[in-house]
Amino acid sequence: MVTRISNDLQERLRKAEEAENAVTRLGNLAAEAPVLRQEMARAQREQGWDRARKNAMEECTRRMETVYEKQARVPQLLEEVSTMVSSLYQLFKEIDHQRREALEQMAIIDRVDYEAELTDMEMEQIELGRDPSSVEYLVASRHGYARVKKMMDEAFPNFSYLKDCDMDDPMRRDVAQFILSHVVPIEEVSVVHSVEI
Repeated sequence: MVTRISNDLQERLRKAEEAENAVTRLGNLAAEAPVLRQEMARAQREQGWDRARKNAMEECTRRMETVYEKQARVPQLLEEVSTMVSSLYQLFKEIDHQRREALEQMAIIDRVDYEAELTDMEMEQIELGRDPSSVEYLVASRHGYARVKKMMDEAFPNFSYLKDCDMDDPMRRDVAQFILSHVVPIEEVSVVHSVEI
């Protein structure tokens, strides 16, 4: 009987010790669970970040390949545009030069009219027995740049550097203003020559 009890106790003790070992082992493993969860979450985050970086880099590379393809067209287009801008600039310069020479001729007409009017008024003043020098300022006030411009506008109405140009498109308008501003001071463009931009 003692032997049987001893075997039974030994068996139970063995199982108990196995269970105790298992609990200890599982307890130690269970204690690692919070740390392992944090490591797993960190690893998942890093994996997500790596995936996001990789996807973004691939997309960035695709976009930049397109950028390089398009940029390769820039030198030729810039050359073409520069040539056209230079041609338009030269044309504006020629127009402006001829316009200024025309204004000079109109100024000669104004000067002749001034001399004629002054002479007539001085003679009238002499005939009336008055000092003829008093009329010089009066006559001068009716002549000069303002009259020259008025005579030009009347003789050649609606002059515009950009006549018949479609200025509805903002880019076209900006380009035209930019080029024209390098030829004619902007205040002259808008006031002196009545250019509608």
